[in-house]
Amino acid sequence: MRLSDLMDDDRACGFGGLEIAGLAADSRRVRPGWLFAAMSDDAARRDAFIADAGRRGAVAVLAQPGARA
Repeated sequence: MRLSDLMDDDRACGFGGLEIAGLAADSRRVRPGWLFAAMSDDAARRDAFIADAGRRGAVAVLAQPGARA
């Protein structure tokens, strides 16, 4: 599925053609090509989870504005 298929905005911030192979909200379950949903309210933990998901192959992150990758 393309990222643009999951979003209202067809442009998807310029990454609409990005293929998403799966979705995880737990960074330990992320597989290469997946979208990671960073849901923690604690900014430091959320940023650590985002970094972990990236190491595991996440190609995109869904997070609150201001989250760091």
